[in-house]
Amino acid sequence: MLHPAQSPDHKPTRNFGYEPSLDGIRAIAVFLVMAQHLGYVHAGGLGVDIFFVLSGYLITAILVSEFAATDRISLKKFYARRALRILPAVLLLLIVINIFVAAFEASAQASRVRWDSLAALFYVANWLRAFGHDIGILGNLWSLSIEEQFYLLWPVTLLFLLSRRLRANTIIVIVTVAIVLVNADRIYLYHGIESFNRIYNGLDTRADALLVGCVLGLAGYQFLSPRVFAVMGSLGAAFVVYVLFFTYPVPNAFEALFGLTIGGTLFAIGVALFLAGVLSNPASLPAKVLRFPPLVWAGRLSYGLYLWHFFVFALMTDWFRGYQPRLIPVQLFATFAIAALSYYLVERPCLKLKKKFSVIKTRTPVQNAV
Repeated sequence: MLHPAQSPDHKPTRNFGYEPSLDGIRAIAVFLVMAQHLGYVHAGGLGVDIFFVLSGYLITAILVSEFAATDRISLKKFYARRALRILPAVLLLLIVINIFVAAFEASAQASRVRWDSLAALFYVANWLRAFGHDIGILGNLWSLSIEEQFYLLWPVTLLFLLSRRLRANTIIVIVTVAIVLVNADRIYLYHGIESFNRIYNGLDTRADALLVGCVLGLAGYQFLSPRVFAVMGSLGAAFVVYVLFFTYPVPNAFEALFGLTIGGTLFAIGVALFLAGVLSNPASLPAKVLRFPPLVWAGRLSYGLYLWHFFVFALMTDWFRGYQPRLIPVQLFATFAIAALSYYLVERPCLKLKKKFSVIKTRTPVQNAV
């Protein structure tokens, strides 16, 4: 991994090893999303931002290490790895939903779901939502569209910047300018005629969290001392309490702060600093908590949990004629069971296959792969 004082052609001195705390962070992120869809918090969208920061960090760190080791980035292998990670599980979800809708819904509804499924499959679902089209049972797939659109652009951009022999500090400045522009775009649209959906679902207005993760991938994580991490962790905990308890009764205030203006970027920066602290201080209390085995296991299932929970929650709510709190344990059990099947039968074999498309050999097991 490059450090700010190193040039892009500096050979990396450390390798990527599996870090269970990253799966712990994934678990927290997906729990936030699921809690919102169960109606308990308004802060579920922050779980998506956590995923964005983590993805931006891992992808950038891996690509920078590849360039440092080989003086190139294989875009073909990168996109092959992405396809093996994302497509099989989402294809399974789309097939099951379309079969179910064709069997139990009217033909007009089935036709609409088929078209929406194509939008999700080709990763443009976020733009349908941005311009007012409700994609219904596939609504949670908007964030995957944003990620994949970003990954069409970022590796090419990063390769161009690295091939120009720019120092890491210079690239960080360029990415920081991009983050500022995202915020300017978001604030401009917020004070204009654009709807909340346009701002919340557009790549141009939601790329800041991914870019913050990219900055961390470029900078490395060894800049936080244990003392700084402890102070930062305390402030971060207070911030989370504020978000969950004081903005919960005022959803419009929450949306304005975190969805429409600079709050989202501030939260992403906090996530990146917390991530840096966990990685640089594995003996710290937060790192130990994140390595709690059930939390790590949930993190390994997080992609499946994210994909399936929305469909399972909606289906059971419909079957039992409305939201009922006593259904929650059944909904959660069903979601975890399906996600586990998806992970062990579909995702894990494909993650192992990804090794054939690895350019540099790492000690990272499939669980931390992105």
